[in-house]
Amino acid sequence: MTTMDHPEQEETDVNHSQTSNSQPPTDLSVVLEEEIKEYHFHIHFHQKNEREHKEALTLRDAVLRLRNVGAFVAVPLWRVNEWPIGPHPVGSYEIWCPTESFASVFSYLCQHHGTLRSEQILIYDVMVK
Repeated sequence: MTTMDHPEQEETDVNHSQTSNSQPPTDLSVVLEEEIKEYHFHIHFHQKNEREHKEALTLRDAVLRLRNVGAFVAVPLWRVNEWPIGPHPVGSYEIWCPTESFASVFSYLCQHHGTLRSEQILIYDVMVK
């Protein structure tokens, strides 16, 4: 999970096949096989804050419009969690994107999250094998 302002504080909750004592792989085939293929952006908003809720949904709709005109590949999921669910302490929704679109989607969200605080946008890698 990464906040947009502090990418150096990256954490992950994915179980990797490597232990913390092992060396990072240097075999090209292993590195390519283990490469992250997908990401989820989770947009959080305080469910009782009407301004945040509206701004979060406006951002989702903008990403959808840009996807429809070919700006990038991203899928804002229609399900909006109006209340805390799972590890998300407030309302949220998710935007999925493949690695090939990560930089464009990340850049767009960094520049256009409006008054939503950047720590309200979390990034998760999706390990696909």
